[in-house]
Amino acid sequence: MSDVVYDFSNVGKGYGDQAIWNAIYFKLAFPNENLDPSRMLNGVHVRWKARASILKQAGYAPLQGVNVQYARNCPPLGVKTRSAKPYRTCNQGKICPFCWGRRVVLKCWNKINGAAFVGPQHQHSRAEIDIFEAYYRETFDDVNEAVKSLMQNRTRETRMVKAEGTATVISVYPAEGGGYVACRRNLMIIPRGSAPELKLPGITDCGVRGLVDRPLLSKMVGYLCRYPREFMQGNVEEVIKVLAAMNHVRQCSFSGSLYSEKKSRK
Repeated sequence: MSDVVYDFSNVGKGYGDQAIWNAIYFKLAFPNENLDPSRMLNGVHVRWKARASILKQAGYAPLQGVNVQYARNCPPLGVKTRSAKPYRTCNQGKICPFCWGRRVVLKCWNKINGAAFVGPQHQHSRAEIDIFEAYYRETFDDVNEAVKSLMQNRTRETRMVKAEGTATVISVYPAEGGGYVACRRNLMIIPRGSAPELKLPGITDCGVRGLVDRPLLSKMVGYLCRYPREFMQGNVEEVIKVLAAMNHVRQCSFSGSLYSEKKSRK
């Protein structure tokens, strides 16, 4: 099976597409690619194909056999592509940046956008809700301890804030200086005018944003769903260890008003 050659014609115009760019492409692009979207996307696509082959050679089980070629040819998101034929996705959402976009970024965007712009206010330029951001980050020596910390306290911030609805994204990745970073990011819909405080171990950033418009929401969802750069650049053996530890862990979860799915790329 040969590589599919994609012609990246133009960037998608929807706010969901912008969330994908904020979560993945801006995160993985080299500095000299940032001013040219097609060059940026091509660079990320080329590096992912190389990374998929390296993961296969290192023994990563899900990319053995024909699966590695499905991964190398996985269609990118956030752009309109022209290729000789439609191509199947690789469904490797734990590691493939494009399937991460489908499984994590778009899923979060659909739910949060659907809850923020609903009913009579759907046409409004700003959502009549307040959104509370809370980010937890801590480094552990053992990868299983990092995963355990995320799973045991998955709803900790939601319970403390008493949110009406929450989107939570968790990830673990190798730390640059050794060890493993456990990261949990939350976007919570809270009652208008409330000002919750969140003073908990590991909380690196939190705050309230009111009257959010869609451009800002796309940036917030992009930050919520950031693809770990370390998966593309870190030590491959350490990355495989993380992927094994996270194999049966859901990357994103929802509660309250965000539990029921509403779809929108707008």
